[in-house]
Amino acid sequence: MHHPLRTSLASFAAGTILFVAAVPSAQVPGPSPTLNGTWRLDGSVEDARTTVQAAVNPAVAPLTPDVQRMARARIRESTGIPSQIVIQASPERMRLEISGEDAHVFEGAPGESQNVYSRSGVRAQLTQTYRPDGGIEQRFRTLDGTQWNFYTPQPDGQRLYLDVLMRSQRLARDIRFRLSFSRAG
Repeated sequence: MHHPLRTSLASFAAGTILFVAAVPSAQVPGPSPTLNGTWRLDGSVEDARTTVQAAVNPAVAPLTPDVQRMARARIRESTGIPSQIVIQASPERMRLEISGEDAHVFEGAPGESQNVYSRSGVRAQLTQTYRPDGGIEQRFRTLDGTQWNFYTPQPDGQRLYLDVLMRSQRLARDIRFRLSFSRAG
């Protein structure tokens, strides 16, 4: 004999599971409304370089002097200080135009992987995605490790943070730093 409450609960549970399973595809992260625009580095490039070096030093200090020199050169090449970032982002496409020490344009569909090359020809596999907060995550994967760049617009729409995380088994510890940008115009 079936109990009507038990049957109703089973039907409710099945309906809830189907609903929850359908929701994630409808909530794929997209760009924050404050992400698009031109962003200029707060402060000087020299101050930003000091911030980066303060993060790099503890990660390379335990290495031998020769390996330190090589590591610093590779890190400096992958951490050119942007003086300006222009972001054009839609749910289907993202474009980041970086100006400064190391000018680059990164463009593609969210989740699409592509090969990019440093000035010295080191290849990295780049994947760009939207974060749940509406910012952009760039993941650069090389043979030596991975670098993540997180571009996070602040709620006031006037500030953008660039947080960088570098992880490699060759380093004594992760490298983390933040640069701040203000909306131009």
